[in-house]
Amino acid sequence: MNIPQNFEKIQNWAFEIDENNFKIETCNLTNGNFFVFGGGHNKNYCLYFNMYWADKTYVVRKCAAGDGSRGSDISQFNLHTQIIKTPKDFVERIVIQTINWLIENKLY
Repeated sequence: MNIPQNFEKIQNWAFEIDENNFKIETCNLTNGNFFVFGGGHNKNYCLYFNMYWADKTYVVRKCAAGDGSRGSDISQFNLHTQIIKTPKDFVERIVIQTINWLIENKLY
């Protein structure tokens, strides 16, 4: 799979998890990597989603705010592309579900 058409539409996408505000910032529209900022309890950190579209996987890295994509890899996930039809699907089914999993497992 290649980077989805209209991927840039997730830029500045805001969402909420457990009353904490988050925002997506794309950093490289060529390869589709992006950051997620916010989260209330983790304002000193952000999450970097390193996307491997062709392999249908992605790695989430916890980075100190202001350090760019340098940080510690938390986990690798499979990218279930069949559930992604719109930018909203991507945010809800990939980004939010991943963050919820990280929070539930005390990794973020």
